[in-house]
Amino acid sequence: MASYFLAEKQQFNIFDDSTVISPKLLQNDSTTSFSTITSCPGSSSSWLVRLLIKNLSDLAKDNDDHISVFFVSFIENKNFWDTAMRKLNVNISFKKSSRSKFHFHFIDCFTDLFTKKLSINDLTDLSVKTFFVNYIIRQILAKYERFSSNSKMVIFIHNPEILLSSTMLQSLTLFNLILTAIKLTKCKLLFHVSNLSPKLADFSNSLNNDNSLEYKITDYISRLHYISNFNLHITPLKTGAASDITGKLSVVNGSRPVVDVISKNDQSLSIVEKQFLYFINKDGNPVFYFM
Repeated sequence: MASYFLAEKQQFNIFDDSTVISPKLLQNDSTTSFSTITSCPGSSSSWLVRLLIKNLSDLAKDNDDHISVFFVSFIENKNFWDTAMRKLNVNISFKKSSRSKFHFHFIDCFTDLFTKKLSINDLTDLSVKTFFVNYIIRQILAKYERFSSNSKMVIFIHNPEILLSSTMLQSLTLFNLILTAIKLTKCKLLFHVSNLSPKLADFSNSLNNDNSLEYKITDYISRLHYISNFNLHITPLKTGAASDITGKLSVVNGSRPVVDVISKNDQSLSIVEKQFLYFINKDGNPVFYFM
């Protein structure tokens, strides 16, 4: 296995106030910050999602904010993320009386998706839209009202584009459902997490067949980037994994300046665009390096 010579480790920050998730993003009462997290075959975003959730947990401990994370997953079940949160020492108790200022709520869209949540005989655009609103958005609102109504809400939605490949749902409908979730929940941040094959997300050519999966995925992701404030993209090394490097993480601005989603009383905030090489150590934690 190849090895890279690395001169210096690097502190991982996304914002110019030297933070991974700036507390300023949690203070605006009227606007949601939106980010995409994408990976491709040969790489994984799970470690980055865990890092972001851990950072939110630390923010709750270090500041006066109460924070509730709602994690909606279409590819993993509750046991997977319960285990991940316990390893991070993150509270997953749903007791309203809990003294913790951070709560993690999981919404399972993976288990029994096509046997109980959706009918295999009715996968029309309207049926899937009804499922998304009634099962996902209403469940978030109900849990928030019951357990976390005084907290700042952050949502992770994990691979909802599976609905584009397995149902008749159209890309514009799914995009509008994401906007509906933002509008109804009034969350402070929403992270959209995807694992995309370059063969499905084709930004190089003009696709004319709006019923093809390639068109639906490309159109959907393009729309998400159009409303994003910042984007995080994970790729493997072109040479394959090395003994001391796992892959590359790129931090880039979205189409909407991040300053637009912070309180007018705060000073300016911006993304520090850069690329990191990272290594996942034996404990599952990332180490970052200068490129």
